[in-house]
Amino acid sequence: MVMTNNAITLRQIRAAILQDNAIFQNVNSISISTIDRILKKHQMTMKQIYRVPFERNSDRVKELRYQYVHRIMALEGNETPHILVFVDEAGFNLAKGRRRGRNIIGHRAMVDVPGQRVGNIIMCAAISENGVATHIPSLGPYNTQKLLIFLDRLHFDLIPENE
Repeated sequence: MVMTNNAITLRQIRAAILQDNAIFQNVNSISISTIDRILKKHQMTMKQIYRVPFERNSDRVKELRYQYVHRIMALEGNETPHILVFVDEAGFNLAKGRRRGRNIIGHRAMVDVPGQRVGNIIMCAAISENGVATHIPSLGPYNTQKLLIFLDRLHFDLIPENE
C-alpha cells in the first residue's frame, strides 16, 4: 500500500485495512500508532516527498531538448551577428499539497504530479545577455492573446520604433 502511494497517510492506511476483508479478514480495529510501529519495523520512515512531473524524462522531451541544442549550436556557428533571447514561462502554484511521505530507508518518497495544477500565477519573461528584457505576470495560464501581448511588448522593448 505504501509502496504504491508514498503520500498515503496513517489514517488512510487504517481505513484501507479496516475495509479490506480479503487480506485483513480478522482485523476489526487497529490503532494509528500500531500502523506506525509496523511501518518502522519494515524500514518505512517519513521523509520529504520528491515531486516528479509526468513528462520530464520522457523520450519525447529528451528528443526536443536534443533538437534545441543542435539549433542553438547552428546559430552560434553562423557569421551573422545575433542576440539570443530566451523566453520562458514559469508557474507558481498557490495550492498546498502533502510535503512528507513514507518509503523504505534509503529510497525517496516520490509522488507523480501533473506539471500544471490549478490556482497558478504564471510569469512569462525574456532574458538576453543584457539581463531581463521583459516580464509579465498573469493569473491563470498563458493563452494565445496573452502570449501575443507579451511578444509585442518584447518587440517594443528590444527594437526601438525608428529601426
